[in-house]
Order: sequence, then C-alpha cells, then structure tokens
Amino acid sequence: MNYIRIRYKQLALEKLKIQLIKAKEEDKVFLFKLRMQTMVVHLEKAGIFLSNKEHKDRVNKGFKGAYIVLRSNNKVGVLKCIETAETIEIMQLQIAPEYQGLGIGKKVVEDVISRAKSTKKTLILKVLKENPAIRLYERVGFKAIGEDDHEFHMKLIL
Repeated sequence: MNYIRIRYKQLALEKLKIQLIKAKEEDKVFLFKLRMQTMVVHLEKAGIFLSNKEHKDRVNKGFKGAYIVLRSNNKVGVLKCIETAETIEIMQLQIAPEYQGLGIGKKVVEDVISRAKSTKKTLILKVLKENPAIRLYERVGFKAIGEDDHEFHMKLIL
C-alpha cells in the first residue's frame, strides 16, 4: 500500500516534471530575485519593509536546508526546511509567479508531508497573515495553532 502511494506521488511529480535539487552557492542570485518577486508584496501588506541586505540575510538563513524546485529543468522555486529530531519546519516555500497555480507548490508540500509521516515528525510552518498560500496549507491539512503580529503558526493535523 505504501509503495503504491509513493509510486503514485512519483508519477504525479513526473507528470508535472518537478524535481528538488540541493541549492548551491551560485543559486543565491536566483533565490534573491525569487524572494523579491514573491515575498515583498506580502511583507509590505503586513507593514514589513526590508532592505536588500535583510532579504539577502533571509536567503542565507537556513541555507543548508534549501532545495531548488525545478520544472522541466527550469528553476521555478525554492523549498527550505529545517529538520530536527522531532520536527520538520517549512521555513520557506516560494514559487515564481508565472508558475503559481499549476499545482507545483502543492506537490512540493505533499512531498514534505510524506517525509514527515515516514519519519513520524511533526510538520510546522509560519506564514504571513496576508499570504494567500494559507489556503494551500489549510487544504493539505495544516491548522493555525498560534499567531503573532504578522504570522500564523501552523501545524499539520493528521
């Protein structure tokens, strides 16, 4: 049964031609540009105005856990996770605007959910209150378990 689910997921990802590859130092230029395209509008709606240096610092934070999302060998996004003995935190998931709405983000999140389930780890994330990605997270099973001034703190509820 588990093999069938895993194989189905692989086929679904293959249909979308999505791959995750470890981010390299030379990817940081792409990651900065992606961050500016995808995050500035949501941050500014929340009243958060960051300098270029602060955005670059965010690209660098947790970089060891960064993966480039490829679609047909084109860089279309980033997934950054921090994994501990008990949790996996989705720190960043950004898909380039021209690739949003194609199911790529959902497939990436489902892949992380599978990893969390197979390792029996709690899956958590924070999302800006103004970010429409909240709907995606809720659709795949995340629930808000707390909040601060700018973000909802979410946990996957199985």
